[in-house]
Amino acid sequence: MFPRPGHFQLVNTPAGFEEAAGLLAQGSGPIAVDTERASGYRYDDRAFLVQVHRRGAGVFLFDPEGQRQDFRSILGPVLSGQCWVVHAAASDLPCLASLGLRPGTLVDTELGGRLLGMPKVNLAAMHEELLGIHLAKGHGAEDWSRRPLPPSWLDYAADDVAYLLDVAEVLVEKLDLDGKLDIFAQECAHILAQHAHPLQPPTFGQLKGVHRVRDPRQLGTARALFDARDNLARKNDLSPQRILKSKDLIEIALSERQRRHVFPRYVKPRYRAALQKALREPVVPGQETSLPPKNSDCPSKSSWPAVDPHSWDVLTAVRDQLSDLADSVRIPVENLIQPAILREAVWECAGPAGAWPVTVNRIRVILERAGARAWQIDAVAGIIFACLREAETAL
Repeated sequence: MFPRPGHFQLVNTPAGFEEAAGLLAQGSGPIAVDTERASGYRYDDRAFLVQVHRRGAGVFLFDPEGQRQDFRSILGPVLSGQCWVVHAAASDLPCLASLGLRPGTLVDTELGGRLLGMPKVNLAAMHEELLGIHLAKGHGAEDWSRRPLPPSWLDYAADDVAYLLDVAEVLVEKLDLDGKLDIFAQECAHILAQHAHPLQPPTFGQLKGVHRVRDPRQLGTARALFDARDNLARKNDLSPQRILKSKDLIEIALSERQRRHVFPRYVKPRYRAALQKALREPVVPGQETSLPPKNSDCPSKSSWPAVDPHSWDVLTAVRDQLSDLADSVRIPVENLIQPAILREAVWECAGPAGAWPVTVNRIRVILERAGARAWQIDAVAGIIFACLREAETAL
């Protein structure tokens, strides 16, 4: 059993930030970092609690709300540029970047578990399997903007980083034995490059289900409702889903309900007036209602077989071989190569506009341009080429 590294300190004043920064600066080694957010309750995904553990310093729970500039100026110089250990870092890095914090290097323990082929990669399961430590569950989806935070929530938050450095050490040792350390380093660097950027406000193109809306008038209605909901959510610091759920927004735009100004019962009366006004004054169809262009001409999975059966057969063959490879190396196939990258590469090589002959080097260039990392290109380029050759021979 690993001993818990001391009691945590809840830090919620600038003077406390200064004291904690001094202790962290005197600590040594990587820094375990986690956040607790309240996106199901508040407008954005900002951090309401930042948990930090460094050996020789202790475990700190920082409360930045209402004093974010002090937190940034005091903790930024100590934490930024260091090696961070984070679990599922893609969800934490944006809100930390919004606080002016960015690691120099990253160790993502969830990613490490995936590359090792662990059956469960949630934090509690990995602690159990790798360290034999049982973590309490059940507070991850709480309203972390609530004050004061209950003691049981604080214990839960502290445990998220208390043993994370030990988890990382065991993972790195196992990844080394599996010959996957270089792969791990490439993937962690990719996560850092992709996600360590400040939070951005939601956009209309990111609205879940908006792809179902094609009629210009309905699209204008959807955009008007989206803008009205966003304004209400931002002014009241509420999750947009608590104003009007996205699925209901889309259904209203698509249905006759928009003409009757009918909203679900959960929509509070004080929000109805603004939403009803949006229905009366939909955005005029035009550039402001258009969705962002697709990054690729690649057809959707559902339409692809009918659009071009030949390239669909190639994609199916490649998937089958990649599935076998993923099983043999114990890496999930979606980590071996992202599905969207694979589809784009096969479409460009085997689709109607594809130019034959296709060389392995050309496939490598296409994969790199689509965002694949070097180790992924080495793993899949030859498989794509072999399946293309086999398909062409069969014609």
